[in-house]
Amino acid sequence: MRSHMKKVFEGSIALCVLTVLIATMCLEEKPIGKKTNVVIVTSIFPLYDIARAVGGDRADVSMLLPPGVEAHTFEPRPSDVGRIANADLFFYVGAGMEPWAQSLIDGADNEQLAVLDASSEVESEGNQGIDPHLWLDFTNDEKLADTVAAILGQKDPKNAGYFSGNAEAYKKQLSELDSRYKETLKNCKTRTFITGGHNAFTYLAGRYNLTGISAYGLSPDSEPTPKTLTEIDDLVKEHGVRYILFEDIVSPKVAQAIAQDTGAKTLVFSPGENLPKEDFDRGVTFISLMEKDLETLNIALECK
Repeated sequence: MRSHMKKVFEGSIALCVLTVLIATMCLEEKPIGKKTNVVIVTSIFPLYDIARAVGGDRADVSMLLPPGVEAHTFEPRPSDVGRIANADLFFYVGAGMEPWAQSLIDGADNEQLAVLDASSEVESEGNQGIDPHLWLDFTNDEKLADTVAAILGQKDPKNAGYFSGNAEAYKKQLSELDSRYKETLKNCKTRTFITGGHNAFTYLAGRYNLTGISAYGLSPDSEPTPKTLTEIDDLVKEHGVRYILFEDIVSPKVAQAIAQDTGAKTLVFSPGENLPKEDFDRGVTFISLMEKDLETLNIALECK
């Protein structure tokens, strides 16, 4: 009897050991909770779209800026530091666009974190030097796509070719978009557009030989003075401008006031730094957003 009990006990131990070994092998084969994709956190929508296009299904991409929120006035949450601390790449504009970015980087305490300051990767000329909206020159976005692909290739060497291939495909879309802008804006009744918002379009205007006039400076929170509004009213009449443009995530009241004073109409014209929540939720891309802007310019500038 005692011998029989000993055998049962020994058999039970052997079974337990076998079970542990099998479980260990399973854990080694497919670790629980281990990330398999490169993790990217971006500050604003255009960079989110670039990272998403280049990373494809081998990157987990998120955006710090909630849909519908303006980048200059965004206040990060404590949890955002944790998101960056767990990321492989933090991708932001720089050039004063996100005054809160550096504090998040410093607080993340992540020695493995790659930080990509977009403004350090592209050249700025003339007035563009004081305008952080660098993504509105699509050739800049092409450079950034290559840079993102190179960083992801370093983080995940076995998929380097995949990332570079995605970058090439996205650059092709950007190049075709640039060509459509050039062709559409080649012959227009006027080359001046006026926005009732902040000064966000110097890169775009410079790229396509346009003149953009804004009601106030770089900050969307500033208010134009009565003198400025009077000067803009005079410019509207002088240039025969029939449309005043306004941003989709900023109050249209200034554009509406100019339009009312001059008899002009208003049109939505997005600098693309963020989307209204409903557009973000339905998957609007940076390319499709810029195509919509081109339609707006075609109407506002009365192009042939």
